[in-house]
Amino acid sequence: MTAFKGTFPTVTFTELTDKNAVLTKQYGIFMECFKKKHPGIMSDGSAKQVTMQLDQVIPYFASLSEHQAICHGLTENPLATITVKSRETKDRIARTKDNFIFRRGDPSLILFDVDADDSPGSTNIHSPAELVDIIETILPSSSNAAYMAMASASSGIMNADTNELLTSNCGFHIYFVAQDGSDIPRFIETLFKKLVLEGFGHIKISRAGSQLLRTVIDGAIKSPERIDYVAPAVISDGLSRQTIDPTLRPGGMLDTVVLKNLTPEEERSYADLVKQIKSDTKEKAATFRNQYVEIKSIELGISKKRLMQVLESADRSVLEYDCVLTLNDNSTVLVGEVCSNPRDWDGVSLRDPLDPDDGASKAMIMVGDDHTVRINSFAHGGCLYSLMGRPVELYSSLQHTSLDDVEKVLEDFSEKVICDLDRMDEVDIL
Repeated sequence: MTAFKGTFPTVTFTELTDKNAVLTKQYGIFMECFKKKHPGIMSDGSAKQVTMQLDQVIPYFASLSEHQAICHGLTENPLATITVKSRETKDRIARTKDNFIFRRGDPSLILFDVDADDSPGSTNIHSPAELVDIIETILPSSSNAAYMAMASASSGIMNADTNELLTSNCGFHIYFVAQDGSDIPRFIETLFKKLVLEGFGHIKISRAGSQLLRTVIDGAIKSPERIDYVAPAVISDGLSRQTIDPTLRPGGMLDTVVLKNLTPEEERSYADLVKQIKSDTKEKAATFRNQYVEIKSIELGISKKRLMQVLESADRSVLEYDCVLTLNDNSTVLVGEVCSNPRDWDGVSLRDPLDPDDGASKAMIMVGDDHTVRINSFAHGGCLYSLMGRPVELYSSLQHTSLDDVEKVLEDFSEKVICDLDRMDEVDIL
């Protein structure tokens, strides 16, 4: 490996290892067709903190196995055993924000994830230097910060016989070291808005006709518990991968605090600009939605009117019981099915509810202690969706409950009936 001159900051992050799941992307050829398989769900493994200089991160990533990934946040103990939330014990923790944090005052990795986007109005970034230049126009002090850039695991996959490029070679990750990791969520949110104000915002229209605000960075890469799939992709016989050299720039840490929050005037300008660019794409979005409703109403046996209501509710971050969710393998499930047996779905990773084409593992189902079900989407800015099951589902609640818990379930059921009667015209007892 080439030796890079200069100084680089030191950072600590978490190495994740799963006993069974493959924690990187997989590519192969099956029946003469190119197939892609997204990373699995981490449910049984370990977390170990590692510390190194930023320039050492490149060979470290290359050394990881297909069962390994990283997480930018840290656990309370340097070594931890990982499980799913529903199986947590004193000695086994789940990969949640309660257990993985950015420690105040401690340096942390901060990632800018860039993917090719062919949406009208988008600014395609073709090199890490292009994005760094844009960021430096907004935050000039970042020109003194070290960074490491490398192609994403999915970049440059080729047919070994024909040399045909099967995946984009424009995707890459840029890593800085934030001086205070606890400021990362605020910084990313603020930078996203300032990029939009500088003219780098556009609307991506999903296949369901939702208008999704995008810019040159993924605004959702700001959560300490999120998995960063950095191990080399697994590729089968018949495929090869372009060699794309990493980039390193020496320097210090990135002082994110220098980037101030938007002023009230800037917030108003931002809101007005988003409203305008959504207005510009409203007609096209309506066409996409009508086409989607035509097809899906037949597939799901739901009236067009009802399906349109469900999609409009989803645009407001509420997913009703007959809303379709797309899992990582592209199979689908209705929200009502998830709400019927929430314990079976707690911690399950899936695609973004409004933009499933964005890729796998973009969201996660979460069940609260009060039995509320939500989906936390990490895609492009992030969104927390509330899930609404059918009005009352007593049988579904009881069938997976031990006899010792039945009395508590019945108490919860009575409260649920009262709440549902307050907001529903009809109670559906299964």
